[in-house]
Amino acid sequence: MKKSIITSSILLAIVISILITINYDIYCYHLWAFNSIKYTFSSVYNTSNYFDFHASYPPAGVYMYVLTGKLSSFINALSVNNIPLLFIYKLFPLLSLIILFNILIKNLKFGYNIKMLAFLFIPITLITTMTGQSDVIILLFLFCGISQLNKNEFFTGTFLLIFAIFIKQTAFFLSFAILIFYFMKNHYNKKLLLYGILNLILISLIMYAPFIIKGEFYNAIKYLWYATVGSSPLSGHALNMYSIIPNANMIDFNMKIGFLSLKSISIGMIVFVTIVMSYIMRKKQIWEYMIIVSIIWFNIMVGLRSQHIIYLLFFVIIFALFNRKIIVESIVLTIITVLNILLYNSMITMKLFGIPVPHFSVTIILSIIQFIVSIFLISKLMNGKKNKKIRNLFYHKRSFLMPYIMLITFVLLTVLLPGRIKDEKTLIPEIILENKLIDYSKDRYIELSVISRGPFKNYLGIRMANEAEFSIDAMDYSKIFFKISSEYCKNGEMIINDKRYLSGTEERYYEIENHLDTMNFLSNIKSGYKQIAIYDIKYE
Repeated sequence: MKKSIITSSILLAIVISILITINYDIYCYHLWAFNSIKYTFSSVYNTSNYFDFHASYPPAGVYMYVLTGKLSSFINALSVNNIPLLFIYKLFPLLSLIILFNILIKNLKFGYNIKMLAFLFIPITLITTMTGQSDVIILLFLFCGISQLNKNEFFTGTFLLIFAIFIKQTAFFLSFAILIFYFMKNHYNKKLLLYGILNLILISLIMYAPFIIKGEFYNAIKYLWYATVGSSPLSGHALNMYSIIPNANMIDFNMKIGFLSLKSISIGMIVFVTIVMSYIMRKKQIWEYMIIVSIIWFNIMVGLRSQHIIYLLFFVIIFALFNRKIIVESIVLTIITVLNILLYNSMITMKLFGIPVPHFSVTIILSIIQFIVSIFLISKLMNGKKNKKIRNLFYHKRSFLMPYIMLITFVLLTVLLPGRIKDEKTLIPEIILENKLIDYSKDRYIELSVISRGPFKNYLGIRMANEAEFSIDAMDYSKIFFKISSEYCKNGEMIINDKRYLSGTEERYYEIENHLDTMNFLSNIKSGYKQIAIYDIKYE
């Protein structure tokens, strides 16, 4: 029975991954792979090589997506403009989802436990299969790291938690919280501290070895730092306490309060509260502690987006598998998480409701519900009563060499594996890299994006709301070829230098000869939240 559940769940996840791709981030991963082949892997962080979507993750996260891209290039050479296998970048997240699900279901009994597990995996599966986000990879490493430390396997436990930090910046505070908790719980265990420092040094050296060898270490650190501290919204519809602030998704988290930025203040508060809570709760179970830390992190950390609520949900559900006292809160958080994924994705809401995002009142209501549920959770977990102990669901015998053999193999394979790319004459990158963009609408929606016309038909393009426009300077080409299509409306038109090009729901291919110095693109749609996409723009 368990095998059939696992098999059917894997097949369903794979099918969703192929059929549905929310591509606001996944195209970034594709460009990382493309540029690592076009230039060298050691220059993958160099922002001057990118027209947009430059590498912004720590090395392990970049390695995963670059390796995926290189492998897929043997099936279809990578291109900036035409990306038929865009869904392939979900490979590592999908594998992590399958492994995590497999570990849990094999160690749980049927009935209540399986139902709670299903609640957990609905939102995690949606995020992983639709967006290819790496959060589920981090959850896998955090879960296995905790399980190892529960068995006093300090070497492998610290290895897994520190490696998670190199996947994505999001993991830093959660890994730090777990490590500081076990340090306090084990009476300031020197062995744990020693292994932690040793693994941090060794993993850092291995991860950055390609950059050190090629003399690109300083640039890699510099560009990654800029990407980490660069401009980002206070809350990207995360449904945390910042989400109740009007236009929180438009407020830069680097905004100063006195001489400190909002981001600096939030980081300082989280680190301080985490250390205090690790001492106060050192006699509690790790899962209780991580629920409270996740609540604090989720509601105080700036720059979080809709998918980040799954970290809080994950720890809540794991605890609820063995303690029914928080079952109501678990169900409510699951519903909020699913609504967050569905309601705050413009592609979904435009198709369902004809608007890009729900009314602000919906955001306020859901954020307040999340906050109330979090207060109830903190109250129940801090009341001093002893909760049912959660048994370990994963354990691997200590091995000093195997983790590093696997890590070195992973790095070498990613760096040394060749890849294939297509040399296309694509207009959009040329416009940006050669500074040919003269002007564009500041008060209308216009966005560089990936236009999907099917699971295997994905193109680089530009989405434009009604009356949005942009102008480009003269370029060295004789003809331009492009497609246009209307989205969420039956028809519209693209006006290029006063000539009208009709657009319907079906894609249309057009050709323009170059007779003018400049070109102006203006969208024209009757009304509402409708938009036109111009894509697959090539020249000769």
